Amino acid sequence: MASREDYEKFFREADVDNSGTLTFEELLTILRRNGYKQSEDDLKRIFRITDTSGDGLISLDEYMAAMGQQPPTDHRKAAMRAVFVEFDQNGDGFIDKKELKEVFGQMGTIMSDDDIDRLMTLCDKDHDGLINYEEFLDRV
Repeated sequence: MASREDYEKFFREADVDNSGTLTFEELLTILRRNGYKQSEDDLKRIFRITDTSGDGLISLDEYMAAMGQQPPTDHRKAAMRAVFVEFDQNGDGFIDKKELKEVFGQMGTIMSDDDIDRLMTLCDKDHDGLINYEEFLDRV
């Protein structure tokens, strides 16, 4: 099993611009260099899940949480981000009614349009017809 130091070394090697964060391109480059064969779409999905802040970058803390090197509260945050990403099927950073209905259907729960409308009313605090990550966290 890799140590915390091993994970930090990997992160520093990937952070070619020394910004303290990883872009998708930086992560993809080092993963390919180290023989990872997953599709680019799979790696983008993993990147989005790891990016718990949703800023399009992976910080060392986010990376360490994904590698199991952070406290349980950080793991919960990462788990919630993963659930949000699963619901946000088009990757735009929001969950709409269609995505809600589709994901619930995939889980075997058929929801009527009225059920989806009630759920949106409960979660969509800014009334824009979409659930953003913060609104999602407030309801789970």
